[in-house]
Amino acid sequence: MICRCETITEGEILDALQSEIPAVSIDGVKRRCNAGMGRCQGGFCGPRVLELISKTRGIDPLDVLQDKAGTNVLLCETKTGRGVQPWLNLLSSAAARRAWRRRTARGSMACAIF
Repeated sequence: MICRCETITEGEILDALQSEIPAVSIDGVKRRCNAGMGRCQGGFCGPRVLELISKTRGIDPLDVLQDKAGTNVLLCETKTGRGVQPWLNLLSSAAARRAWRRRTARGSMACAIF
């Protein structure tokens, strides 16, 4: 059971991801099988749906989109194998910092801990 609110199973999500016209984003899965439409609005199942999309499509979790191009759910890794690296070091240019502020103000980006 992936989505407890809407009782959506992993098989239903995999069917949506492997259909003739596959869902390629979190919103695509949401539209096809209602995962993330329940009371928690994807708070519990969202990370698991992201993981399934990443594994099924063979892409990095950082490349999984919420909906359209540029709507990445995850921005960066907050930990690396060599220890903790501050995310501010990843935003070296002023343009990248402005884009980060705009996106986080809308609540569309987050960092992942791997």
